[in-house]
Amino acid sequence: MQTATRSWKSEPERAEAKRAIFAADLYRMYHRYAESAGLKTEDLESSPSELGGFKEAIFRVSGESVFRKLRYESGVSSCAARACH
Repeated sequence: MQTATRSWKSEPERAEAKRAIFAADLYRMYHRYAESAGLKTEDLESSPSELGGFKEAIFRVSGESVFRKLRYESGVSSCAARACH
C-alpha cells in the first residue's frame, strides 16, 4: 500500500503577486479583445502593485454593439465589470 502526503502553504506575498499578475493579464486581454472587436477603451484609474501587475484597474469600453459583444462578461474571480450609462 502506497501513501502520499502533500502540504501546500500559501504565503500572503505570493498570493498577492498572483492576483496582481492575473489582474494585469485580464486588463491586457480585455484591451486586446476590444481592439480586435472595433471597440474603444479608456483607462479611468489604476493602482499598480509593487510586485508587478495591478491592485486595481478601471477602464471603460465603448463602441457599436458593446453590450452585445460583452454580454457574457460579469464579475468573477474578484474582478468586477459594471456598465456606466
